[in-house]
Order: sequence, then structure tokens, then C-alpha cells
Amino acid sequence: MESLQQITKDTPIAMMTLGQLEEHLTEHLTEHMKTALFPKPLIDILDKQVQIEEKKAKRYEHGIAGIKRIFNCSYPTAHKLKETIIKPAVHQQGRVILVDVDLALKLFEESKTVDSIKDL
Repeated sequence: MESLQQITKDTPIAMMTLGQLEEHLTEHLTEHMKTALFPKPLIDILDKQVQIEEKKAKRYEHGIAGIKRIFNCSYPTAHKLKETIIKPAVHQQGRVILVDVDLALKLFEESKTVDSIKDL
């Protein structure tokens, strides 16, 4: 039978069973390690870094050909999409067209008027 002994800071690890060691570590070190490894200012910096990288991760396509690739459709259908449903995702300056892919797909999914691209 295992004797119940009080575990203190002076208890040698060799005198503990694996279960006692595991219990001690989970009870006493989990919170200390969280705060030691990730202090609040570091967490704030990491959150800002993640936000910056999310902004960088945006996908863009160029021109009507890009819209055709996004939706796998013909040139006339891509042009209709550009002028109607995905208009907020399209940025055009002169002959240069830039399409935010994620926003375009979101707008198309939210569109209640079109059941499929063929309905345009």
C-alpha cells in the first residue's frame, strides 16, 4: 500500500510516484507557466502581430480574368458580377481592376437574388 505523504518543496522527486508528480505539476505549475511564458505585454504584442499578418494575408485577383478564375465563369458573367453583386469588392482605377477574393466570395454567398451564376 502506498503511504500518503505530504508533498512539500523539500520532497525529492525520487520519493514521489509518477501520479503524485503529475498531480503536483498540473496543480502548481500550469498557472505559473502561463504567466511566466506569456506575460500580458507579450500577449498584446503577439495579438497585434497576428492582426498585421491577417491583413497581409488578403488574397487579390486582377481584372475580369481574375473574376473568371474566382467564380469559374465566362467573360460576360464575370463582367456582370463585377458590376452588380461583388461591386464593393472591386477596386478600379482606369483600366486596372483589383478584386478582394475573400470579400467577393462573401458577397456572392450573401446575395439572395442569385441562386447560381447562370441566373445573371
